[in-house]
Amino acid sequence: MDSERLDDIVEENEESSKKDPDFVLVEDSDLFESCPDEVSISSECIDELDEEEEQENAKFVKTTRIFWGVLTAISALLLCGLIYMKYIMWNPTDRDLCQDNLFCGSSLAISPDELDDITSTLENSLGIKIEDEFKDEYALLYAVLENDCLTEDEKNVFYGFIDIIKDNPYIDREEAYRSLRNVDVLYKCRPYYFDKTVQGAYSHEFESIGIFEKDEDNLILKHEGIHAIFCNDKTANLPKYFKEGMTELLVNEYFESKPFVELSNYPFEIAGVKILCEVTSPDTVLKAFSTGDMDVIAQDMATITGDIEVARKALDAFGKVFLKHYGELEEDLTYEEIVNECIPVFRGIVTAKYKEEDANRVSYFYNEILLGNIFYDGAYDKYVDDLVEFGSDHKAYFSSKLKNKLASEEIVDKISDDDSKTYKKDK
Repeated sequence: MDSERLDDIVEENEESSKKDPDFVLVEDSDLFESCPDEVSISSECIDELDEEEEQENAKFVKTTRIFWGVLTAISALLLCGLIYMKYIMWNPTDRDLCQDNLFCGSSLAISPDELDDITSTLENSLGIKIEDEFKDEYALLYAVLENDCLTEDEKNVFYGFIDIIKDNPYIDREEAYRSLRNVDVLYKCRPYYFDKTVQGAYSHEFESIGIFEKDEDNLILKHEGIHAIFCNDKTANLPKYFKEGMTELLVNEYFESKPFVELSNYPFEIAGVKILCEVTSPDTVLKAFSTGDMDVIAQDMATITGDIEVARKALDAFGKVFLKHYGELEEDLTYEEIVNECIPVFRGIVTAKYKEEDANRVSYFYNEILLGNIFYDGAYDKYVDDLVEFGSDHKAYFSSKLKNKLASEEIVDKISDDDSKTYKKDK
């Protein structure tokens, strides 16, 4: 600041002091003498505040670390507990799985002489004569014979799967042999993490079947046994409705006294599988189930639609019908929106393939009616009412023996009023 400007300021201050007696001019020296104390006090306050803030931050960090440490420890304990419970659930005897196998893929990996020896052993054990054309199929049952985990009664149930094996050219026999060689059956209370409607379960990881309810007719064991034969790394990701519907349909056709009436476990899933059989063919559906490739069905559909993407989209939407029924559909879609993506395509294929009075076409629409009950409250009761009104559709899809039986004689398996009342009460 130059001297002239300083003189002007001083002169202004003197005039102000004359006008205002309370006005006091502070000399530069006074100002600088007072500043150090002011600054010193402010610095001490700031230091105290900083120290308190650091202590609070340190306390918060410590508390947070303790919280996450405890949470991590609890999570680790729960995880270990679940793993242990799962292990105890499916492998209580701590057994190692046998890796011996007679098959490589779907082909035998033994010499003809070895096959003859195995066939002779099976004939003596089962008390039957095995025809040459079925030696390969019966070789799968040798795994059951060698399985020390199964009781004789359980082995007899598994021996009964021979017709399912005979009728299926697509089964992965190496995987099936591995399962039959190792599978164990455990009878126990239903674990808490299973829904109360679950009667049994199969673990591919431990090759174990859990039976959670009385199984006097071994129908639960047969259902889970089919899972054991067909479940492998390739088929594990098939849609739930497709796996369960196919499995229960096989149980009905090969073992049930009333093969065309489903009153207990998976009526809508079975109707869904039968719809796919009519839209494509039973052989196509069986191939998809055995290989784990749902696209086989879409490719068959595309021979009529002319567009593989349209077929895939329809097949995917059909699966969403069941996901919504299970409460597992992530998308916010109504049944109507889902159905409009698949049923028109299915109907177009069926009407293009079959004449109006064709039995396959009739079966398609019959099962579409049954499946349609899934959209309403009281779905199972409505399903039973339709069975009572329309009766059952007598058609075999996979069992060659049942097909022959249908061709030679009439099968009566009508649903009675008692069956209807019991079924509705149970549901």
